[in-house]
Amino acid sequence: MRKIVIIAIVIVLAIVFITPLIIGGEKYGTIEGTIVDILSKDHVPDVAISTADRSTIRYLAKRYHLTKIPPGTYKLTAIAPNYNPFEKQIEVKTGVNELNIEMVGKEIPDLKRVIIWGDAEGPGGIGIIIRFVNSQEKGIDKFPALPLKLTGKLYVKEGEEEDFTRGDLIYDGEIELHWDPTAFLEKNKGFIPRSRIMLPQDSEAKYAVLDAVLEVPGQGEFEYVDSEVSLKFEKEEY
Repeated sequence: MRKIVIIAIVIVLAIVFITPLIIGGEKYGTIEGTIVDILSKDHVPDVAISTADRSTIRYLAKRYHLTKIPPGTYKLTAIAPNYNPFEKQIEVKTGVNELNIEMVGKEIPDLKRVIIWGDAEGPGGIGIIIRFVNSQEKGIDKFPALPLKLTGKLYVKEGEEEDFTRGDLIYDGEIELHWDPTAFLEKNKGFIPRSRIMLPQDSEAKYAVLDAVLEVPGQGEFEYVDSEVSLKFEKEEY
């Protein structure tokens, strides 16, 4: 009889202490997923994510997670410098709730002017680099990807140093842009294919003048002249 009583007590204690542990792992929900720039798919710097009194700040990571959220419907918000705020209603269930977030860029912070320059890249064409400069004349290193539009005219450079004139027009049109996530200041880069540059194969021209116009949504047009664009293309390898 005594053994039965002891076994009964052990069972009761097991129910009291183990059951909450089993249930406890299921009575809360977790929200997790990726949070990236909608255009570049890069991480969003300094983004604060919050819901149901839970919050986290991401600096470099593309993934986030919020834990121990009671089941229910909540508004999740994500706020980051130079991005439009993100808001979404989410129904949290027990277990893992997946929510991937794409943030839309708003502006280049404290943008005063741009620097745009180009250089021959092997035999393929001319690479274009874009740098944003703020009111303190410093390069801007934290900014969202925006739907920029770059157009340019490329002329054969005649003359030396600053004493030059624009010769034959060898390119006129839009310049395709791409995003380089590994770059520090010059994340926006462009390229003019050699096939679209109207320069004879036997030309002895070494440099070109680039008249560039960059359209930044909501912030206007910015002009820049690079008078030292190298035309020293490497020969094709066969």
